[in-house]
Amino acid sequence: MNKNMNNNYFLIACLFLMVTSCKPTPRGERIVSVSILPQKYFVERIAGDIVSVNVMIPPGMNPATCDLRTEQLRKLYDSQIYFAIGYLPFETIHLYPVLKQRDSTVLINHSERVFLLDGTCGHIDVEHEHEQTHEYEHGQIHEQTHEQGHEREQGHEHKHKHEHDYGNEHGSEKNHRLGVDPHIWLSPDYAQSICMEIFAALSSAYPEREAFFQTNYETLSRDIEVIKQRLQLAVTASAQKAFLIYHPALTYFANDFGLEQISVENDGKEPGPTYLADIIGQVKTKGIRVIFIQKQFDVRNAAMIAKVTGCKLIQIDPLNENWMAEMERMVEILEHEFN
Repeated sequence: MNKNMNNNYFLIACLFLMVTSCKPTPRGERIVSVSILPQKYFVERIAGDIVSVNVMIPPGMNPATCDLRTEQLRKLYDSQIYFAIGYLPFETIHLYPVLKQRDSTVLINHSERVFLLDGTCGHIDVEHEHEQTHEYEHGQIHEQTHEQGHEREQGHEHKHKHEHDYGNEHGSEKNHRLGVDPHIWLSPDYAQSICMEIFAALSSAYPEREAFFQTNYETLSRDIEVIKQRLQLAVTASAQKAFLIYHPALTYFANDFGLEQISVENDGKEPGPTYLADIIGQVKTKGIRVIFIQKQFDVRNAAMIAKVTGCKLIQIDPLNENWMAEMERMVEILEHEFN
């Protein structure tokens, strides 16, 4: 680990120790923390107003560059549960070192029991156990029952709560794996996994509210299944099966529905002349008509690529707080722009 990273960890730890001396949480207030806004949507759909949700990456911020803020750290300190996506740069660089100082916060790593795909997002390299125990086979995640979720939570005693390598992967020297794609929440199948884990963790932490959580969770699970079916119908009916995207955030989404994602970025960097020429060639041979750009990214470079390739530039928001609304929008795009 380099000197700058050590200094970064030290400063974060010092800031965390400072905020822990602040005014304690009012008695009875239930706080859980999440990394991104779509997780907030899932938690609130399941928990309603039973818990207050602290989002560590606020609206408009990029997970690759976001830093911790004092107010967020105060709420993180008071959180009973932290729901992590798993491999966002913010989490691996900033969050996990901080959580090592907080023994009472249960960490749920949503990437721990799903099959992860390699990516070319340019995110930091991570240490990853490739031989994972995958409880959620592709397309069957939502079929795990409420009882099985509880058995897993109780049997592990939230083993990811406070191990020396948070997420059971981040501190290991074993099985170095490059370029894990972190955007799991954009897969409807993996969204089912995330919601099941949220339901199980909330039920374990607040068992007196379990029936309420279960009712809401089952409704949300059905809604996700409905939007998944709508997306599948739109893909099946579409003539186009490939798309350009500036930053490859739709890896899991494309994998779910048999689409081909072609990234404009090359390992997280601007495309060089040779790479750009290859992209233009693929646009012509595959008849690609769409290039996506994330709301959090500068649109100018993507607009230039759109002009060169003749593709229509469409802005999407993978970090939209209303996850369902973003999926609804993807249905509309598939129906109107891929035909």
